[in-house]
Amino acid sequence: MYVETGAGKHVPTTIFVDLEPTVIDEVRNAAYHQLFYPEQLISRKKDVANNFAKGHYNVSKEIVYLFLDRIRKLVDNCTALQGFLVFNAIGGGTGSGLRSLLLECLSVDYGKKSNIAFTSYSSPQNLITPLFFHHMPLSSQLKTHTMSNYLYLR
Repeated sequence: MYVETGAGKHVPTTIFVDLEPTVIDEVRNAAYHQLFYPEQLISRKKDVANNFAKGHYNVSKEIVYLFLDRIRKLVDNCTALQGFLVFNAIGGGTGSGLRSLLLECLSVDYGKKSNIAFTSYSSPQNLITPLFFHHMPLSSQLKTHTMSNYLYLR
């Protein structure tokens, strides 16, 4: 889970990705920001406004190739790749749409490697968009079903 640098430091083998910069900027400016390689903190300035389709089909296309390039670099340094751990939240477009696209690409590029997903679902009390609450059950089912297509189940 960590890579030892030439200076004897240990850096997590993780990539943070988001389509809007606030969360990634929190990591970049945190007290322990030096733990992470800056090129493994990927963000853009386009929010998808709680839209799965924009997160999966439109805006994510710009960032997915950069993400896959960073994954390939990490995998090339790995002696025995077991799989991937993927963490996200479902409630908007980035966590669900982008994650579905990334899982699809990982499935194509790495075949039967294990993809273990940890998902956090939004609470109606924390929603920014009130109209989204009425569509949340159906939307969450769609997002979960789409993502489960690319998880390797044993």
